[in-house]
Amino acid sequence: MAECVDRRQSGWIYTATFYTAQEVSGRFCPWCIADGSAAERFAGEFMDSYGLDL
Repeated sequence: MAECVDRRQSGWIYTATFYTAQEVSGRFCPWCIADGSAAERFAGEFMDSYGLDL
């Protein structure tokens, strides 16, 4: 079991990019992502809001 930034124990952990200006030391579980608490707590996004300029 891995521990999420909100101290939940989970067998699942998000490993992709998280966009924020804050320093994040820890990992996110699917429940923090789904309920929006991870994005709110760290003022960030899971998708690049600027995208690619093609």
